[in-house]
Amino acid sequence: MKLEYIHSFRGIAIAFIVFGHALYFQFDWSNNQTLFYLLQDILSNGTVLFVFISGYLFQHLHGRQSHSQYYKSKFKNLLIPYIILSAPAIAFTVLIAPTYSELEVFQSGNLLEQVLMHYALGGAHVNYALWFMPMILVIVSLAPFLAWILQKPSHYWVLLPMFALAWFIHRSPVPIVDVMRQVFYFIPVFITGMFISQYKTQIEPWFEKYWWVLLTLVTVLIMSQFLFSHYHGSLVTKTAYSSEKGWFDFQLLQKLFMCFLVIGLLRRFPNLNGRLLDTLAQYSFTIFFCHIYFFVVIEIIIGDQKVPSSLGLWFARGAIALLACCLLASIGKKVFGRYSRQLIAS
Repeated sequence: MKLEYIHSFRGIAIAFIVFGHALYFQFDWSNNQTLFYLLQDILSNGTVLFVFISGYLFQHLHGRQSHSQYYKSKFKNLLIPYIILSAPAIAFTVLIAPTYSELEVFQSGNLLEQVLMHYALGGAHVNYALWFMPMILVIVSLAPFLAWILQKPSHYWVLLPMFALAWFIHRSPVPIVDVMRQVFYFIPVFITGMFISQYKTQIEPWFEKYWWVLLTLVTVLIMSQFLFSHYHGSLVTKTAYSSEKGWFDFQLLQKLFMCFLVIGLLRRFPNLNGRLLDTLAQYSFTIFFCHIYFFVVIEIIIGDQKVPSSLGLWFARGAIALLACCLLASIGKKVFGRYSRQLIAS
């Protein structure tokens, strides 16, 4: 059974990711730093939304496939698109911009080694958003462990040490290539999505009834970070367990509450589940894989120069990327037919 509000949630999540990435590249925010910090605090760490949905759907669909069928579907629908849609970024980085990455292996290794390492680490080439793929592939490979958690409510107590670890390990900086650090940071979010899905009948009516409480909590967390924090956006540190920016991870907590808020709003106000969110959700994986490519194309067209930022330019860049990816996905589905999921992720 398709959950309409979770489908719409996926559209919201991909919009957060695209508009969050649209803040960067050639924009110079020096004249609009206050706006920049506020947008960072609202939009950063949108990956939490995406990972939460992945965990939610893992539980929702659990039991419909054998383990072998499950891994086969992930091979077809995650790994193959990753290999194909990473290829242009890896080719560009290895052949045209070999100094893009600061990692030594990409400066001294042979060509094959560089390509394989790019695939293994995900975030060291120009399409840096694909750091997500090795991380989520590791998480879904843990399906037997995740299925074990589903067997008893008491198994969800593993979330306590997992969140404690995530809280202190923090996210790593760009280039994001520490795969296991990202796994440890995001896997409790994935399992939280499983928990909410498994007990949706008890929990989600509360989200629906008290959506205004969740909205207040999210707003308080955003404004607290904006007004009082020493950092903006995600809590990123060079090394794990570093206290260089403090210990309080505003973004992890804020985005978790935002997941609950979005579910509550979409259930409470079903008219929000409209055509726009349906389209974004339908093409969300193509958008995820390809939106950075459109940002890079714009950068190449404009040239190596900084552009004074504005709210309008930022929004236009994000909206154009979303539209272009949706057009690409729509055309690709017609051209490639039943192979489109593997070739363009839609």
